[in-house]
This record gives sequence, structure tokens and C-alpha cells, in this order.
Amino acid sequence: MKILQVTAFFSPIHGGSAEVPYRLSRELVKKEHHVTIYTSDYKLGREYLDSVPGVTVRAFKTWLSWANFYLT
Repeated sequence: MKILQVTAFFSPIHGGSAEVPYRLSRELVKKEHHVTIYTSDYKLGREYLDSVPGVTVRAFKTWLSWANFYLT
């Protein structure tokens, strides 16, 4: 099955909002699903991306980040 997850952030510094899709994706790949994550590139780390093999991550450019307001 092909699964798309959309999340504002995908970095461990953002806590639960990134941890849930991270763990969910790891488990879905183990069950042989094709997982893609759409997210912003805000503080996105390469090590974090590499720690979920089999998951395609498409990061979109964050154009503005100001006072907890993010425009992607």
C-alpha cells in the first residue's frame, strides 16, 4: 500500500509532531508499505532522514520563519 504522511516538521528537535510520523513510518516500512512524507525543510537533519530507510521524504522550502510562524 502507498501511504502519504504530511507533517509541518520532521526533525527530533520538534518533539512529538515529528516523532509520531517517524515511528509510524518505521513500522509501516517493516510491513512492506511504501511510505512518503511531505514536510518543510525547517531544521531538517540528514541523520534523521537516513535513520528511516525505505521512507521517501519530500521537503518543501520554508520561505519564512518568524515568531513561531512558518510559511512553506
